[in-house]
Amino acid sequence: MTVNFDIYPRQALTPADFKALGRSLRRWLRLHVKQQGSVRWYDTDGLEDLLKGGPPRPLASTPEHLESQAAAGGGTAVLEHVDTETPQPICLSLIYNKPMEHRQVLAAVRRALSSELVADVLVNGQSWDDAGHGEFHGGRPAAH
Repeated sequence: MTVNFDIYPRQALTPADFKALGRSLRRWLRLHVKQQGSVRWYDTDGLEDLLKGGPPRPLASTPEHLESQAAAGGGTAVLEHVDTETPQPICLSLIYNKPMEHRQVLAAVRRALSSELVADVLVNGQSWDDAGHGEFHGGRPAAH
């Protein structure tokens, strides 16, 4: 089972705050691998930006995105305008080796990340502040 996360840092964090958030994310990823077995994907550039004390770059501006865009279209990649005023999320996709209830996933995220550093976390597109409960199936919360 795969669960997708979009982690939005708070605005106006200090370089020390960005580094602390980066370290928290790195610890969470390592713990997840240890407990659950694997990470499907995560924004390595965004994590590096945090660990260096800055906000994450928009994914569309990374060299990897430009290369994949060029490969998909068979031509030259063009850097699209990216809104740099809006806080950019760190995106990751984690694989769970057993079905997890929504509240269990949220509890793990809240243990890993400080709400003082994070404005919001979308778990499969749903804010960590939403009261939805249920089990995740195929990357989506189960319908009630």
